[in-house]
Formats: sequence, structure tokens, C-alpha cells
Amino acid sequence: VDQRILVNGFTPGANAAIHITPSDQWSIGLSWRSKMSHTASGSASYNPSAAAAAALPNSFQDSDIKMTMKTPHMLFAGVEYQPLENLQPPYL
Repeated sequence: VDQRILVNGFTPGANAAIHITPSDQWSIGLSWRSKMSHTASGSASYNPSAAAAAALPNSFQDSDIKMTMKTPHMLFAGVEYQPLENLQPPYL
């Protein structure tokens, strides 16, 4: 079943981050994202195969949709250590 979901919405939120480099070898990062209550509305459309449409008649009706989702406060942290000045992965 080919399913298409198109939604539009706007959710205000906030992000804050700090990056500290206490030495040439060490780096520390910390970021925070506020909790948010997301809302959106749009449409869902379906293009079922002939077999799916025959097996589940009237199951694939195009419709308007609404969604809500809450995300919590999030905190991220990271530490980097570079033991040698010119040491980098080959893909950088």
C-alpha cells in the first residue's frame, strides 16, 4: 500500500548549548531542548495494490488527519579527546 501523509504545523520551542575547550586535547559540549507540544493537521491518502484492496475492501479511505505529540525536555552531552594534534578519521 502506497500511503502519503501530508501535515502542516508550527511548534515553538527553545534550544541552548555551550561548548567548552579547556585544553587543546579536550572539548566538552552540553545542549538542552525545551519540552514541546506539537500539533499538526493535514491529509492521508492511499493507493493500495489490487490484492490489498480486494482483501480489505473499504479500508483505504483518503481522509483528513490531526496529530498531537508531546516531547520532554532533552539534555545532551558530549566529550571529545584528541590524543595527537593531527589525528583525525580518514573521512574528515
